[in-house]
Amino acid sequence: MSQPPRRIAQLIRNFSAQLREKEGEVFPTAVRNYRAFLRGSVSEVIGSSFPQFSQQAGPQRIKQLAARFLEEHGAEEAEFHHIATEFVHFIHRTHAVSRAECQLIEYEWVLLAVEIDPAEIPLQSADHHDPATPLAVTINPTLNCIQFSGVFSDEGGYQINEGQLPCGIFRNRHHKVVKKRLTAFDGQMLHLIVDQQLCLVASLEQALNASDARYLGEWLNRNQEIDFISLQTR
Repeated sequence: MSQPPRRIAQLIRNFSAQLREKEGEVFPTAVRNYRAFLRGSVSEVIGSSFPQFSQQAGPQRIKQLAARFLEEHGAEEAEFHHIATEFVHFIHRTHAVSRAECQLIEYEWVLLAVEIDPAEIPLQSADHHDPATPLAVTINPTLNCIQFSGVFSDEGGYQINEGQLPCGIFRNRHHKVVKKRLTAFDGQMLHLIVDQQLCLVASLEQALNASDARYLGEWLNRNQEIDFISLQTR
């Protein structure tokens, strides 16, 4: 890609610096207008990407955080659609919010990341399979497993609580983001599936002890229904 002339490049740097300067400086009218537009746009992205945090924080505080973000944060990914991710980096680096608020922001970022993940959810092909045909188990490619101190509802509500809770967040075939509290058995099964390049149901039965193997069929059926896993014939 060709570089702009040196004079043009310097003008761009000066303009960018003016946009990111803190309030208090005297700027030309055009720069003031663009500064207001840019800060408003960043505030809108924060509001749409982190709606529950933004509702708790209020419009004025979101405006202040948007201004600090522009003034203090050197973006790792400069494109505008990376603002949500860069805002999380900014929060981690500056500690501009409380620990509870940071956890809520991280939680909402995972919801957003799962929603826009380009991965396709495999179609289930094992509903009426021949029992003699081997079945392969795959994990939903959009799955994110996190530990957080919170309680969530199906309606999307979130409340900070004591203790770290394991949670799986993924998108189903109907493009809905699903939140699943992970049990110890869920964790065991995920490890077994991930450890094998091609995980067959038969190999899971062999890897589990007798008491756990009794629950395997129920676990597979229940989690296949919600697209936590996929079962496909081989």
